[in-house]
Amino acid sequence: MSATELLSSRLVWFQGGPATVPWQTTLSIGLTNGVEPQHVQASCSVPLVFPPVWIDGRCYADGGVANLRPFTPVINMGATRVLSLATDQPLPEDLPDYPPDFRPGIGNVIKMLGGELSHDHAVSQAKTIEVLNAFWERASADHMTSSEEAAPYILLGEDILVDDYRPIEIKLFAPSRRIRHDEIYHPDFFDPEIGAKSTVMLFHRDFLRELIAFGYEDGRARHDELAEFFDPDRP
Repeated sequence: MSATELLSSRLVWFQGGPATVPWQTTLSIGLTNGVEPQHVQASCSVPLVFPPVWIDGRCYADGGVANLRPFTPVINMGATRVLSLATDQPLPEDLPDYPPDFRPGIGNVIKMLGGELSHDHAVSQAKTIEVLNAFWERASADHMTSSEEAAPYILLGEDILVDDYRPIEIKLFAPSRRIRHDEIYHPDFFDPEIGAKSTVMLFHRDFLRELIAFGYEDGRARHDELAEFFDPDRP
């Protein structure tokens, strides 16, 4: 479970379980103090919408603020197969069309910033790992055909050699349809005080139940594909 520490803007991963160990990278840190309700609350504490959450004397906000490397913890824990559950389908290849009377306003800027906060960085990191895997395969082939007296082939730094790298297989699991912004507003949620539909901000229990049911059906439809991916006997 990830959250952003308020003063350093550093991404903190809260981990639990007997096999977890603390770790650090340039922008992230992994703690082993377990995962409790307050960690979940901090992870979804959207800035300017919900207040930061105090945990062990420090304030934390939504992990999406600094979560540019969502695969960091599992890679540090030694995973070689990663199932990434995307929150939306990949963005369309083409840029949107503008209506003839469009005039940019503050609402567009706020929506743009909110879109960046909610951007699913798993897709871009998966592409980065695919590039590293391809480079590792090429570097390994070159290294194996070189003479024994040749200098070690450096992959990611002076301490990371080709033989130290483990290729990582990633399966991106995206929803079968896009979850549009207007679906955040449910026709049954009406606020009589303002006389309009009230946003559920993706946190209303009925809306969450709909999302869970949607994900369950998507999972059932791709059961065989997932079973093959996690088959322990598959090379």
